[in-house]
Amino acid sequence: MPSRAQHLAKAESNQRLSLALQAGPHPDWSVTVLFYVALHLVEATLAPQVHSANHRDRFENVKLDVRLQAIHAEYRHLYELGLRSRYDCRLFTQAFVQNLYVVEYEPIKRHLQPLLGFTF
Repeated sequence: MPSRAQHLAKAESNQRLSLALQAGPHPDWSVTVLFYVALHLVEATLAPQVHSANHRDRFENVKLDVRLQAIHAEYRHLYELGLRSRYDCRLFTQAFVQNLYVVEYEPIKRHLQPLLGFTF
């Protein structure tokens, strides 16, 4: 199982990639990567006591863990948009992805920063 520090390092790396993809010719991939930033922040919160084996388990952990319940809706929405991008061939504009970053991802980040102490 990855440690909290490893999850945070992966989240930071993925956040940088998501921002770079927003500005490039394929901003839709930024949505998928942004979900994985959130995933690693969730797993960092759960570590080291809990490790989610799959998305279904992780959703259950987000719903049950009082530290994560406040971000459930945003986390779920990022997941669903990533699915639409990958499997339904939905294309997202740069403006849409930038708004998604602010409206869905930043609340997750703001909520978990005090708990985890990360600075990115």
